[in-house]
Amino acid sequence: PGSNKIGIDQIREVNHGLSFAPLSAQYRVLVICQAEAMTPEAANAFLKTLEEPSPGNIFVLTATEPLDLLPTIVSRCQKVSFQPLPRGVVANWISEKKGVSQKEADIVAGLSGGSIGRALEMAENEFLENRERWLERIAELPGFPRTEAQGVAFKWAEEIKAGGTSGAQGSSLGPAAVLDIWKSWYRDLLLARAKMGEHSFMNRDFSQSLKKMSMGFKIKNLAKSFFLIDRAAMDLMENRNSALVFEHLVLELRALAGRL
Repeated sequence: PGSNKIGIDQIREVNHGLSFAPLSAQYRVLVICQAEAMTPEAANAFLKTLEEPSPGNIFVLTATEPLDLLPTIVSRCQKVSFQPLPRGVVANWISEKKGVSQKEADIVAGLSGGSIGRALEMAENEFLENRERWLERIAELPGFPRTEAQGVAFKWAEEIKAGGTSGAQGSSLGPAAVLDIWKSWYRDLLLARAKMGEHSFMNRDFSQSLKKMSMGFKIKNLAKSFFLIDRAAMDLMENRNSALVFEHLVLELRALAGRL
C-alpha cells in the first residue's frame, strides 16, 4: 500500500491463481500494467511463470520502455508496439463522450500521450485546475532569488508529499502527476527554444509564456532540467523520500534557470 512498486507478494498471489485452470473460458488473460514497476524479486518470481506457463494462460505486460524490464523477461515476450492516437482524435472523443469544452479536451489530449484512458483521468479529476497551479509555480521559479530558493523548495516538497496543493479545495495531485506536468513544461520550453511551432507543444494554452520564458535558457540547460525531472520520477518509483526528491529537484532546476 502506498507504493508504486509491484512486490513479490503480489506476484506470488498471481502465480498461485494461475496454477488453477480457467473456469469460464478456454483462456485466461493476465495484464500487468507498468511491468517495469516490478521489484527485482517480483520480476524474477514472474520470470519462472513465463518460462513454464500453465496451459490456458495469456500474459500481457505493458511498459513505457522495454529497457526498464529484465532482459530475461523481454526475451520471453513478443513485443507489440502501440502507436499513440493523434491529438485531434483523443480531443474529439473526450469532448463528445465527457461533454467538456473543446479547449479543455485539447489540453488533456496533448498531455495524455495519445492515451484515451489517461485523457479520461485528467478530464474527470479536477486535473486541469491543479495543473495550471503547478505550471504557474514552476514558471515563477527562475524569478526567485537564490536565497529564497531553499524555502520555496521545502514548501513545495511538503505540499507535494501531502498529495496536493494549498487551497486545492479537496482536489489533489500526487508526486508522480506533478512531475509529469513539470516534464511536459520543460519539454515544451525546449521545443520553444529550438523555434518549433506551437503545434508541437503539449501545453498549447501556455504558448506565449513558453516562448517568452524559453529565451532565458540555454538549450543544454533545458535538456538537463528535463532529464533531472525524469531522474526524480525514477527515484520516486524506487520509493525514495518524496519530500527530499522534490526539494533537491527544485533547487537543481532553480540553479539551471536563466543561465545564458
